[in-house]
Amino acid sequence: MKVLIFSRRGLVLGITVLALLVPLASAFFLFKQSVMSLRRQAEIEQLRIAGIGLKTIIDEQIANAVDAAMVLAAQQSINNAVRVGGHIGAANDVLGAARAIYRASLVYVMDAKGTVVESVTYEGGRNILGNNYAFRPYFSNAMCGMSMAYPAVGVTTMERGIYCSAPIKDAGGTHGVVTIKLPVESIDKRCQLHDIDALLVSPGGIVFAAGHTEHLFRATGEIYADQNRQFAGVPIVPFDAMLTSPLVKIGGAVHHVKRLAVTSISERGWEIVLIKRVDPRFPMRPTDSSLLISVMVFFGLLYLIIIGLIFSVLRGTVLRRRIEEQSKELAMSHERMSQFAYIASHDLKEPLRVVINYLQLLERRYGQSLEEQAKTFIAAAVRSGDKMQQLINNLLAYARVGSEPLKIKPVNCMLILGEAKANIRVLIDEHHAVIRAEGLPVFNADPMQLVQLFQNLLSNAIKFHAPEIIPEVTVRAEKKGNLWEFSVSDNGIGMRADDADRVFAGFQRLHGHKYGGTGLGLAIAKKVTERHGGRIWLTTAEGKGTTFFFTIPAV
Repeated sequence: MKVLIFSRRGLVLGITVLALLVPLASAFFLFKQSVMSLRRQAEIEQLRIAGIGLKTIIDEQIANAVDAAMVLAAQQSINNAVRVGGHIGAANDVLGAARAIYRASLVYVMDAKGTVVESVTYEGGRNILGNNYAFRPYFSNAMCGMSMAYPAVGVTTMERGIYCSAPIKDAGGTHGVVTIKLPVESIDKRCQLHDIDALLVSPGGIVFAAGHTEHLFRATGEIYADQNRQFAGVPIVPFDAMLTSPLVKIGGAVHHVKRLAVTSISERGWEIVLIKRVDPRFPMRPTDSSLLISVMVFFGLLYLIIIGLIFSVLRGTVLRRRIEEQSKELAMSHERMSQFAYIASHDLKEPLRVVINYLQLLERRYGQSLEEQAKTFIAAAVRSGDKMQQLINNLLAYARVGSEPLKIKPVNCMLILGEAKANIRVLIDEHHAVIRAEGLPVFNADPMQLVQLFQNLLSNAIKFHAPEIIPEVTVRAEKKGNLWEFSVSDNGIGMRADDADRVFAGFQRLHGHKYGGTGLGLAIAKKVTERHGGRIWLTTAEGKGTTFFFTIPAV
């Protein structure tokens, strides 16, 4: 007992210490997460602002080039060059001026078939006159009347560039295209103006411009040969930059870069990605309020559970002792009550029998000389004595069922049922009752108590019936698992379903004094089944009879 008390005290002490550590640990965790979240939010905001600025600059540069292409397309000299197949000095001068102003690497004019008819390039650049670019998307889209900016690698020059094109129109429709090719190096310089790493990524996932990013990438073998030749030493490998909202995986995400990155979507569908080195101890994503609330709720609930366990252990010890004491007192009280009922019933039985015998003797000897009223009094006294004797017998039977040890032996239910019928033969003959039995087994039970069980159920079935109906009772048995399930069905008056549980309590007479009895028969039946390890219940409906079910272990 001392060891048990010591272990309980140790358990309570351990739980108490844990209960104090949990809120402290949770508070420290929340504080640390909040600090890291604030630092991360500040970095994200810094990158977001830088991304917006870079986006504005690049969008403006590309938009100016597209506008310039549209202005060139409206020039009369350009229209004339397309009609006559080029070689117009005025057109060449206009293209040269545009190339100088926008620092373009190439400005050229194509006819309706995609053939270059006028071209101006930088000093030392390749001449593309006569080349055909009808297969290029920027040509086909412009011929459909749309101006656009398209990143690509030059077929002839093998140089990166952003092709800004515009349709050349006249009264008859579109009959040519003007294209200004911006070199990517100018955008590289724009990206390099920022202290943080910057990328310009096309809608197809290709990095066309970058600043300070050579150390971030390594080859993956997923780049086309022409791009690989052109971009030797330039970081264009697709990667996974753990982008914040919106989450973007660039070009298939084949290389994990442990950096914080923010993306700002350009008006033309391009992505401007900013990458910054961060402390690896910080989470890759900012901790939001919902996570903090969830953690607080979790630790709060855990704290309450631990406190509840402490009280449960303490309270459980006290309750266990009380239950043990009350169980002992209840068992002793039940034993005393059973002994009292048995002794009282036994001691009352003999004096009552003497009183009844003398009343009957008085009636036989002096009945001729007694008045009718005296005879009535004697008869009433004898009937009351008989009822009292029946009640005493039932009390004795109930006390014996609860106190006497079971005498288990193999029993034949057909023989048991026959003995029960013999005990109530007078009742059966009086009501002309019909009793049928089907499939009754042989199993182990206390034969005397089993006779009492069947006798009480048969008596109940015969007694409660309509006067004009002959009682019919059917007894069946069916094995279900390791139990025998018996049923006793009748065609009697039945009862309300609400009274199904009350009938098994002692001294319950649901039909008043219209039907005889003491109200202990079904209470005895319940006690017998429970002592054998089974249970008893019923199904009923008013005017449609009743079926009692009970189970006995099949051992």
